[in-house]
Amino acid sequence: MVQSNETSKTQYGLYTRGANEQSSYVYRVDMPTLAEATAYFAGVKQLPVEQLHNLFIIREIAGVESKNLLLG
Repeated sequence: MVQSNETSKTQYGLYTRGANEQSSYVYRVDMPTLAEATAYFAGVKQLPVEQLHNLFIIREIAGVESKNLLLG
């Protein structure tokens, strides 16, 4: 029997850190905590967490339903 904790997951996005204060969306993931999202993104990018934070911004994506981001 598999338990589902889908309702407790939050969407987190990985954004580029730009010099002009604008950031571009790179990845999105559903994780229970920011720490788990950070660990996931560090693994995907194959970077230590400290270096990941120097290059990227990780933040919660609020109000996004399960729509395709390109379709709005």
